[in-house]
Amino acid sequence: MQPDLLLASDVRKLDSLLRVMDENVIIKNEEAAISNESLLYDFDLNTVTSAELQSFGLPEFLADRVLKYREKVKPFTSSSELLKVYGMDSTLYLTLKPFIKIKALPESGKNRSESYYHSSVDRDTLYSRNKKNFSKSFKSQLIPFDINQADTAQLKKIYGIGAVYAQRIVDYRDLLGGFIRQDQFNEIYGLKSPNLDSLKIYAKVNPPLNVKKLKLNSITEKELANHPYISYQQAKLIIAYRDMHGDYNSAAELLNVKVLDSTFIEKVEEYLSFEAR
Repeated sequence: MQPDLLLASDVRKLDSLLRVMDENVIIKNEEAAISNESLLYDFDLNTVTSAELQSFGLPEFLADRVLKYREKVKPFTSSSELLKVYGMDSTLYLTLKPFIKIKALPESGKNRSESYYHSSVDRDTLYSRNKKNFSKSFKSQLIPFDINQADTAQLKKIYGIGAVYAQRIVDYRDLLGGFIRQDQFNEIYGLKSPNLDSLKIYAKVNPPLNVKKLKLNSITEKELANHPYISYQQAKLIIAYRDMHGDYNSAAELLNVKVLDSTFIEKVEEYLSFEAR
């Protein structure tokens, strides 16, 4: 398996996914495709270039993946197979779908026609116009957002993030006190590629980071152990040391608790505060 590709073994699952998509999203994107028809033209997934796909609104890395899928896996036989490409967003797919025209594959040794373009329009002109206008129109429908401000409705707009994952993301964020790095998304239970990679495309950790702090000098053992990075045993020892030696003044003082090390402290430090009782 190529590392940059998502190989779906069951096309019927993709078809089912399309059928149960929110009707409002489908209508919205069909209308967007119609309103931008002057900027788009019919194209064949088996002959389209990376530059052309970018002019339709695909980021460069995703356009290259479409070509890699075509070359390394197999030629496209239906428009829905575009969703097999790792990272393909359903919103963009629904906008492009009316313009995807796939010709039957030629017999071995024969050439295939590449003429799916409106001959009256210069391709370079189309590239320039599409990149400037259509990409801007598409991006306005689903743009990156602050993960620490997002609700489940916003998260569910991302391809591959349904109601269960959306709620799980919000619950984990609240347990943490807020995300401080994108690599923390890897800790969300059950979230794997391509869902994880789709999340990272749109969910950003934007400053200022207003994370919820654990008041180490007044927090209870139980409250401390509720944090995902702190076990019950660690919480018990931290509180016991505080009760014996007084308030903590910095995260470095946690090294005095013998079972804790610098790796633990680096992980939790940004979630701690040291106000005196």
